[in-house]
Amino acid sequence: EQPHGMHGVVLTFIDNTEIRRQQSKTQASEKRFRSILDNTDSPVYLKDRDGRFLMANPVFIKLIGRPEEQIIGKTW
Repeated sequence: EQPHGMHGVVLTFIDNTEIRRQQSKTQASEKRFRSILDNTDSPVYLKDRDGRFLMANPVFIKLIGRPEEQIIGKTW
């Protein structure tokens, strides 16, 4: 006899093949974008709608003269 009246188990399986495929494509796209960003000679940055820096390339970081940690997430 099972403790506490337990008599069975329910298992649920989800096929996440397509999710994994899309995640892989997204990661590859982000890697290409970052490679372009990091290898351009122009200063480039990306901000959100609130004016916070989301990313900045090495040329922009050098131009500003601050470490990346003092740029990303800030609104100055």
